[in-house]
Amino acid sequence: MNASESFAAATHSLTASRSAGLLIDMMKIDAHIRAGEYLAALGAAAALESNIHALTQLLTAIRDVDAHAEKERQQSAEAGRE
Repeated sequence: MNASESFAAATHSLTASRSAGLLIDMMKIDAHIRAGEYLAALGAAAALESNIHALTQLLTAIRDVDAHAEKERQQSAEAGRE
């Protein structure tokens, strides 16, 4: 192997090593970005769950008020018939 071939082989080896290092770094960055996206999604899901819970409580209160109002209407109608 002459000096030119040796230099080419060393350059190729260094390039492959640097490419592998860059690929690993890119994969790590991608993993961190994805982890951040998952955490953001979990945060959004927690907020959504809280909103759904509050909405459920509101709808339950409305249902109870409507049921009470209907019961009073029925009692008034029955009292009017007597």
